Amino acid sequence: MIEKNGLAAWKKQRARDEREEFARVRMLRAELFESVDYTCLCCGMRPVESIHEEPPRSVGTVPSRTTSIPCCGSGTTGCHGLMQSKRIIAQALRSDQYLVGLQRFGARHRMIQFADGERAYWSFTATHPRARAHLQGEEVAN
Repeated sequence: MIEKNGLAAWKKQRARDEREEFARVRMLRAELFESVDYTCLCCGMRPVESIHEEPPRSVGTVPSRTTSIPCCGSGTTGCHGLMQSKRIIAQALRSDQYLVGLQRFGARHRMIQFADGERAYWSFTATHPRARAHLQGEEVAN
């Protein structure tokens, strides 16, 4: 059993760690948004509103340049919602896979170029008619 003073110290440390993590993610988010010129990486048409983690945070993923996808919508709308519901499958690629994949039919390939020259490559595949329509720029009711 944790003593009263030990519990208070643990709570303070946890709150401090959460504030630091929130600040780190906020800075990452700003960097990602700027690197894609504030346009959704997935559809390339709508303004970016959020970041999607692939694999998701629920399996322990730490937000980073290579796991975060700047996209339109929230977790239930836009490209973000379609990725959350697996109607759009996002897959990280190596640079050689990206170049070969540019000719692959049915997938949309995107690259993020960061200010320091680092790059991240992603492939997006629509698995549902609604998702295909969204990627083609058609308005789709939620």
